[in-house]
Amino acid sequence: MSTGQDPPAGQWQQGLPTSGVDIVAAPTAVSGTAPRGVLLDYGHTLAEFDLPTTQLRRVAVRAAARSLEELGCLIDPQALDAALLACMGPLQARGCDIAFGRALAMLFPDLPPTAPLALERAMRRATARFTRPAPGALTALARLRAAGCRLAVVSDVSLQARSLQWELDALGFGTFAAVVTSGDVGRCKPDPRIFATALSALGLEPREVCHVGDWWEGDVLGARAQGIRALWRRADPHRLVPDVTVPVLDDLGQLPRCLGL
Repeated sequence: MSTGQDPPAGQWQQGLPTSGVDIVAAPTAVSGTAPRGVLLDYGHTLAEFDLPTTQLRRVAVRAAARSLEELGCLIDPQALDAALLACMGPLQARGCDIAFGRALAMLFPDLPPTAPLALERAMRRATARFTRPAPGALTALARLRAAGCRLAVVSDVSLQARSLQWELDALGFGTFAAVVTSGDVGRCKPDPRIFATALSALGLEPREVCHVGDWWEGDVLGARAQGIRALWRRADPHRLVPDVTVPVLDDLGQLPRCLGL
């Protein structure tokens, strides 16, 4: 299950060579004109987490089990976790995805229509105390908005966009022009459809935007394959830079200057 803090299972190291160039050799600004729009990944880009993926999933699943019990569906959290993995795992292994709420509705078909979104929010409320804005993120967003940039979140997270927007609001990020999730699109980065959905929502062309994310293959290479300029949010400052032509951010607060804004 994709909880928003990491790429889908097994993809973290793809595309990351064991050698590269140091950050001092990487550019400090994107080439070309300043963008009209900026696409931002969520986990390890806009937000950081105080627990590893596996522990966050347990917290979320326990919350879902409690909410299901309130709806009259009794299930042990471990059994629920196994059922979700059986439902979602094969999809994500193929680069596809489904929102948690929709997966739960498939497992419990008698749930009321409002349950999928309510269950997702219960899960995210439970994990919210372990989630915080990344350093410099709020300042960077304020400067980008002041410069007139249209902002979109593009995340491999198994949520409906409304659930992720609720979480963004709770963390103080405010409203974005678009929120695009793999849980809604049904495809994970680097699939071109998730980027195309964001561009369509912003009403912009690839050359008019930049994308920022921490996953080299999904965020950087995925965006560049669509003609979108990319910046790498390097979560680990000791990780080598795989490509000298890609601007690197160790702190999201560097983003406005990097974009020439």
